[in-house]
Amino acid sequence: MISSLLFQVFYNAARYYHAYYGHKTDPRAVLLGVLLIFSALQYLNQWSRCIQAINMVKKTPAYKNRLKALELERNGLVTNRKKANKQMDKKVEEELSNELDLQIQGAEKPTMWNLFAIQLILLPYALGKLSLWKFCWFWRYQIKKAPLTWEDACYLTQSCLKVPHDAWKNIGNEKC
Repeated sequence: MISSLLFQVFYNAARYYHAYYGHKTDPRAVLLGVLLIFSALQYLNQWSRCIQAINMVKKTPAYKNRLKALELERNGLVTNRKKANKQMDKKVEEELSNELDLQIQGAEKPTMWNLFAIQLILLPYALGKLSLWKFCWFWRYQIKKAPLTWEDACYLTQSCLKVPHDAWKNIGNEKC
């Protein structure tokens, strides 16, 4: 009897403190806020890495030589050595650098599609697409015993060599 009375007192006290000090916000809203903040930080990190890589490439002699070659191509051949040795002014250099196409592997401009929040939203679609691809692969090569196509042979080579897809695309073989 005393134990049930003591249990009831603690039970009521716990209910009171849970109601009084309990969570006031919806946990889904908190999770969504954390996800959005994380995605914003991820985007800023990608953007700063891209800008940093571009600035590092712009300091290399090869980039400066490409700028000079582009300026010579635009202005024609320069016969005076003093003009050739003179530094380009900043306005012309910026204009020419906008024309040069910098392809830096690993430091591409950030896109919204690479953010964690967008990837989480697209997860059901990606899983459905992957399962359909796996089923088609199983049907084509395990059940029907069809010969490998060129693209599928390239995929098997890439997966056996453990080369990431982006690096595989940059190898230079247009067929795969």
